[in-house]
Amino acid sequence: MSLYVFPKEETYHLNKDGCANNTPFSLPISDPANIWGFIYEDETDIVFDANMQAAFYEVESQYLFQIQVQPLTIFDDFIIAYDTNGRKYLYFRGLKAGVLASPTFCKFLLGFTDNNGDTYTTYPYSPIGDVYGCGCGDEPTVEIESTPQDDYDCCGIYYGKGINVIYASDPELKAINRTEIYGSLKAAPAQNKVKRFNNCKVKSIDFAKKKRIRYQPVPAEYMNLVDCILSSGNIKVDGVEYLVDANNNFDELEAVCLCMFSQDIRLSECNCVKNFGCDIEGCFITNLQVIATVDNCSQPIPNFAYTLSWNVLNVPTSVVLSGGDPILNNSLPSTIPIVSSQYIVFVEPNTTAFFTVTNADDPTCFATIQIVAPDCQPQVLRMKFLPNSPELSFTLAQWNTAFNLPINGTPFTALTVVGDNVYLDNGGVSDIDINNYFGFDTNNGNLLEFDDSLSGYIFSGSINSFYDCPVLTTLLLPALQKVNANFASNCQNLTVVDIPTATLIGGFAFSNSGTLSGNLAVNMPQVVTILQAAFNGSGIVTANCPSCITVNQFAFSFCLYLTTVNLPIATAIGDSCFNNDTSLTSVSLNSCTNLGGGVAVNLVFDNIFGITATITVPIFLQTCNAGNPDGDLVTFISNNPASTIIYV
Repeated sequence: MSLYVFPKEETYHLNKDGCANNTPFSLPISDPANIWGFIYEDETDIVFDANMQAAFYEVESQYLFQIQVQPLTIFDDFIIAYDTNGRKYLYFRGLKAGVLASPTFCKFLLGFTDNNGDTYTTYPYSPIGDVYGCGCGDEPTVEIESTPQDDYDCCGIYYGKGINVIYASDPELKAINRTEIYGSLKAAPAQNKVKRFNNCKVKSIDFAKKKRIRYQPVPAEYMNLVDCILSSGNIKVDGVEYLVDANNNFDELEAVCLCMFSQDIRLSECNCVKNFGCDIEGCFITNLQVIATVDNCSQPIPNFAYTLSWNVLNVPTSVVLSGGDPILNNSLPSTIPIVSSQYIVFVEPNTTAFFTVTNADDPTCFATIQIVAPDCQPQVLRMKFLPNSPELSFTLAQWNTAFNLPINGTPFTALTVVGDNVYLDNGGVSDIDINNYFGFDTNNGNLLEFDDSLSGYIFSGSINSFYDCPVLTTLLLPALQKVNANFASNCQNLTVVDIPTATLIGGFAFSNSGTLSGNLAVNMPQVVTILQAAFNGSGIVTANCPSCITVNQFAFSFCLYLTTVNLPIATAIGDSCFNNDTSLTSVSLNSCTNLGGGVAVNLVFDNIFGITATITVPIFLQTCNAGNPDGDLVTFISNNPASTIIYV
């Protein structure tokens, strides 16, 4: 039995049409260790990989509610692999203690979900006893378990260990076909013959007293499942192995969906040795797996070193290892002339890579493994340069000289260059006062990105730190407290500025920057003061400064791309602040009582004609000019009659 649940639905009708009692389908589970399942990928809409998660749904009357999503590691054992027919499957067993330790989880569905949001639910479970404090009673249960084999059982369940293992708690794990139902063991007549099975080569049998299993009410959907398990010939009840003496036939007690059945079967206790074997035919590449990793998070540019291991049956002369990604810098050999081997590959943090081992004698014979490297955030300063820039060849000593270290802070202790990126590490000390190495001299023409987002090393900067850097696009400075004068002015390609902790923007700090892109985005949520002409003539689009109190003259003048201004607590706006800003659509100055330095015309909105915009100001400015509005507002509305002034 399986149910498909659309994950965005809050409820799902669980019962069949015609079920008069609306009793949820449930299979008694008295111990989370007895929870198990086996699913083929091609029987679901989800992708089986290391990113799969287990989804739990609480059963409330006839509805389902998602209660939590957990990684596959909540199971004691699990494996995602290919069977001998090349079908990908998931096998899991043994829910770890405490995962569902809540009285609300007396009835639940266990499903699986992937990154696409698709959900597949398997058998519903209903704990009995007081495992979760449900008070469901202490009815007896009988555990029925099929012995692992190296092939398929009569139910079609693959019992062998994974051929091509993708993700597993134990790559050698074998499936166990197991279920638990209400029931009990009773004595049965002794004259019944024992049915022997071909898959059990008996060396010795110790006959015990014949026994009979009687089942209490169980959902009818489980008839075929339990019947199939009981027919396998390898049955364990309460840890004791039995053989079935006859074909099994379930009898439905009720036809009107009371979902009840009972069965009488006879078991005889046995002690036998099973021998299995077969001749290997065809090609098998087995045990492809990651056997070791090295955590290099402490390095300037971390990689995870994975040792791949594989075995090849039906021996080829060589194998081919392929895959990965060019950015991983894996120099894979064309062939590896050994059939049982190991090879080390490198994967960057937060990256997924696929590697394939192929039989060189038979290209149709291959096995693939997916490697998902964990997220690893190195504490490093990253700088990106144009190709062939001289900075890409700098030594560690040269970089310390360029930053004027140790005079301006803690010297760098590690250097890594990957492609056009330079990574510098000073051990995590946030005390560097950046000088003007990149600004205002011959060193300014190569820097593309300056990214301090992972390290937070730069706490202050000098005048002209990035002045006139023509190709600079990105400045990420999360620890910078103060932006000094001309900090990054005349950077015409600048598009992203992130300064989340800075409280002051100095004069001309970003003037004439971002003009070529016309899409300069600046994040400055903590800025309190913006000085003269800080963004004059820049390509800034949105000026959102929720903490700003004072904005000086010409701060945003000649910003031809500026559309939105949000200064909700600013009390003073300097003269000519928005002069020539011809793209304005919204200006919020909800607390401003000093517009331009006086109530007359102060050129705050000078040279703006024919636009449609909304300006929000305090009601004080409606009558501050001898009973008339502030002179700058009167001029603006006169030049832009389609615009609106809102007084709050």
